[in-house]
Amino acid sequence: MGIDVKRYGVAARCLATFLMSSSALMPLWAEEVVTTQEAPPAVNPLDEGSVLLEADEALFDPDRGLYIARGNVEATHDGRTLMADELTYDQNTNQIIASGRVSIQDENGGVIFAERVELDGALKDGIIYTMGVLLDENTRMAAAKVRREGDVLQMENAVYSPCKVCKSTGDTVPLWRIKALKITHNKAAQSITYSHAYLEFGGIPVFYTPYFSHADPTVPRVSGFLVPRIGNSSDLGNFIETPYHFVLAPNYDMTLTPFLMSEEAPVFKGEFRMRTHSGQFQFDGSVTQPSRRDAFGNTIEGTDNRNHLFGTGRFELYGDWDWGFDVGLTSDDTYLKRYDISDEDVLTNRLYTSRSMGRNYTNIESLYFVSLREKDVMGVTPVVLPNATFEYFHDTPVLGGTLSVKGGGLMLYREEGTDTQRLSIEPSWTRNFSTRNGHLFKLFGHVRADVYHSTELFESTTAVSDKDEEFTARVIPTLGAEWRYPLYRQRGTVTQILEPIAQLALSPYGGNPDEIPNEDSLSFEFDDTNLFSDNRFPGLDRHEDGVRLNIGLQASFIGQGSGENSFMFGQSFRLKESTLFDPTTGLDETNSDYVGRLILSPSQYFAMTHRFRLDKDDLSFRRNEVDLTGGTPDYNLKLGYLKLAAELSASGLEEREELSAETHLKIRGNWSFQANGRRNLADGEMVKAQASFVYKDECTEFEIAVRRRFTRFRDIEPATSIFFRIRLTTLG
Repeated sequence: MGIDVKRYGVAARCLATFLMSSSALMPLWAEEVVTTQEAPPAVNPLDEGSVLLEADEALFDPDRGLYIARGNVEATHDGRTLMADELTYDQNTNQIIASGRVSIQDENGGVIFAERVELDGALKDGIIYTMGVLLDENTRMAAAKVRREGDVLQMENAVYSPCKVCKSTGDTVPLWRIKALKITHNKAAQSITYSHAYLEFGGIPVFYTPYFSHADPTVPRVSGFLVPRIGNSSDLGNFIETPYHFVLAPNYDMTLTPFLMSEEAPVFKGEFRMRTHSGQFQFDGSVTQPSRRDAFGNTIEGTDNRNHLFGTGRFELYGDWDWGFDVGLTSDDTYLKRYDISDEDVLTNRLYTSRSMGRNYTNIESLYFVSLREKDVMGVTPVVLPNATFEYFHDTPVLGGTLSVKGGGLMLYREEGTDTQRLSIEPSWTRNFSTRNGHLFKLFGHVRADVYHSTELFESTTAVSDKDEEFTARVIPTLGAEWRYPLYRQRGTVTQILEPIAQLALSPYGGNPDEIPNEDSLSFEFDDTNLFSDNRFPGLDRHEDGVRLNIGLQASFIGQGSGENSFMFGQSFRLKESTLFDPTTGLDETNSDYVGRLILSPSQYFAMTHRFRLDKDDLSFRRNEVDLTGGTPDYNLKLGYLKLAAELSASGLEEREELSAETHLKIRGNWSFQANGRRNLADGEMVKAQASFVYKDECTEFEIAVRRRFTRFRDIEPATSIFFRIRLTTLG
C-alpha cells in the first residue's frame, strides 16, 4: 500500500538511517562489483537517525517487508549523498537496491555513477553494475570488475584518465589514459597503484610498465617525481633534469634534482621550503665538479668545485615588527649563467628588520654584495653594517600643513678603499591649498643635516682628500613652491584634462664638499620621472643646490570604455651652471635637456609608451624608449626599442641601442606558439632568441623549445639548446 512521506516520516527517516550508516563510500566505475567483507549485524530500521530522505513517492508493503521510494530519490547523511530514480529496502534480507541514474557522492567529493546498486544495510558489501568514478572535477576511473576490502578498491581490467572526451569533434577516446590489468585505489593512503599498465596516447600504446604508482588526484602535495626536462645543448650536450619531491611534513618539503649532461659533470640541485608559526623560508642550491676551463671556454687539466646558494625568509617578529633575510652566493662569476640558473650580475645578501605603522616606517638592514661583473673587484665592493632609515609623520597639522621627519644612519666598509659612516636627519613641511579659480598650490621646505666620517678617500668615490681620515658636517635647507592649473573639458564621451605645472626650488650653493664620498648617487639619469623633484640625486651623498625652475605640461584624454591617452613634456632651468652634474646628464648648464612621455592606449587591444630625452641644442634623442603591445590574450605581440646616448650618467654607461620582441600566437585548439628575442642594433648582432610550441589542456602540458645564446660571456661560449618537457596532470 502507498505511504505518504509526510504522513509516515518516521518510516522514511529510518530507511534513510539504515541506508547511510556506512562509514565509507568509495567511488568506482565498473560492470560488476563483488566484495568479500562480512556483512555487519542487521540494523533496526525503526531506529531514529540524522538522515534526510526525499522522494516524490514512498510505498510500504508489510506482507513482503519492502520499503520503496520513487522519483528523485535523495538520501543524505554525514556529508554523503545518494541519488536515484528508485530505492528499495528489503527488511527480510537486509538488502538495499537503488536503480536508475544512481550517483553516490562521498564527503571528499568523489562520485559514483551507476545504473543499479545492490548493497547491504551498511552500504559496504554488494554489487554495483555499470559503475563510474569521478575522483575530482576531471579525473575518472572505470573497470570491468571491482573488489572492495575496507578502504581499498581492487579493480580488474581498469582504465584511468583525467582527460575529457570531446565527442563534438568525433573523439571516442581521451588524449591519454592508463590501462591496467589491475588498479588498486587505497583511499586511506591516498594512492593509486597499477599492475601491468600501458600508457596510451590517442588509443595507441606508447609505454608499458609492470608497476606504477602515483597519488590520488585529490591530494595537494605528495612525494614523487616532478616534470622532467630533457634536451640537447651545443655546449652541455644531451641533458636531462629529473626532480624528485619529498613531502617531509605538512609544513616543509624538499626537492632534489640531478642535472645530467653528456658533455659536463652532473650538477646536483636541491631546494628546501618550510613554513613556521611566524613566517616562511626557503633555500635552493647546487654543486658540481666539472673540468677546468680557461678564459676562452677551453677545458684544461684539473677540476673545479662550483656551487651556489640562494635563500629567502620572511617572518613576523612582534607587534608591527617583522624581519627577514636574502641570500645569494656563488663560487665564481660565470657558474649561474653557464648552467642557466640565473642571469643576475649582482647578488644581494640582506638581513633586515622593519616596522610599518600607517605612513610611519622604520627599517634596519645589513647588506653584502657579490658582483659577477668582470670589471668589478670584490675588495672594493662595500659591505653595509648597517643601514638604518626611518620616516615619521606628525598626526596633527602644523601651520596648516604636514610635518614629517626622516633620517637614518649608515656604516659602510671595504677591504680596500674608503670606509664611510653617516648620520642624517631631515625634517620637512608641506602644505597644499587651492583657490576658487582652481589653481593648486603646494608650499614645501626641508632641512637636511648630515655628519660624515670617512677614511682612505680615493678618486672612484669622486672625493679627493690628502687626509687618511675626515670628519665632515653639513646643513642644507631647501624652500620651494609648486603651482598647477588643471583645465577640464568634456567633449562627448571624452574627458580632456590639460595641466601646466611650474615648480621653484631654492637651496644654498655648495653643500657637497669633496670630503664627502659619493657612495649612493653615482648612477643618475634625468628623465620624466624626476623632472619635478627638488633633489634629483637618488641617494643622500649628493644634494642639488642653487635656484632651479622646473616647468612642464601634461595632458590626458580619457574615454568612457575607449581607453586613455596622456602626454607630458618639460624642462628645467638654473640660474648658474652646475659642476655637480656630468655634462652627459643634460643638467649641467642653465637650460636642461627636454624630457617627456607619451602614452597611447585607445583600446584594450593596443598600448604604446614612449619615453624620451631630447638634446636642448639640436633636439636629437639622448634617450629614446618605445614599448608597443598589441593584440588579444590569444594573439599578441610586444615590441621594445631602447636607445641610450653614451655615458648618460656619471657612472659611465656605454651607448646602447637594442630591439626586443615577444609574441604569443594561438595556432589551433590547444596549440600555441611563443617566441622572444633581443638584438643589439649598435653592434648589429643578436643577443638571444627563443621559440617554442606549447600544447595545454585540462590533462596535458607539452612544450618543445629552441633557444640560442649569441654572445660570449668570458668562459661561456655561444650555444644552442633544444629541450622539451611533458606533464601529464595528476601523475607528477
